[in-house]
Amino acid sequence: MNANDQLRKHLSNALAGGQAFDKFEDVVAGFAQDDRGRVPAGGERSAWQIVEHMRLSVIDLAEFSDNEDGSYQEKDWPQGYWPEEHLGDWDETVKGYLDARAQMSKLVQAGDPYRAFPWGDGQTLLREAILAISHEAYHVGELVELQRWLLAK
Repeated sequence: MNANDQLRKHLSNALAGGQAFDKFEDVVAGFAQDDRGRVPAGGERSAWQIVEHMRLSVIDLAEFSDNEDGSYQEKDWPQGYWPEEHLGDWDETVKGYLDARAQMSKLVQAGDPYRAFPWGDGQTLLREAILAISHEAYHVGELVELQRWLLAK
């Protein structure tokens, strides 16, 4: 296995989560149905809004990374990445996030991690994968804390 293959393996494993932080799948499985759309006192967003934001963001990273045809369209911030209210189905949102994360992993497995994207301004697949990994870690931590707040209701 060469160095690029090792890097791809490490990135794919990190994208799957659960190495240095709680696994996304385990955390979202712990939310009671009644709590998924609830914003606790002092909170800013519901668990559904956070998961939907994660879904939208990793889709954006994957679309940007897989833009050989030039079809990528940058979204407006924050409305293109943060839902204002609970509008969707929890299971579909969770599945959508997992599907988008799997797509990002496929891109990592197939692409050159160091090649700068011609359509960007220096971004690489390595950078986009690291963003996806750190973004998940951050929001999984948020979900863990949000669940504690909701359980303390």
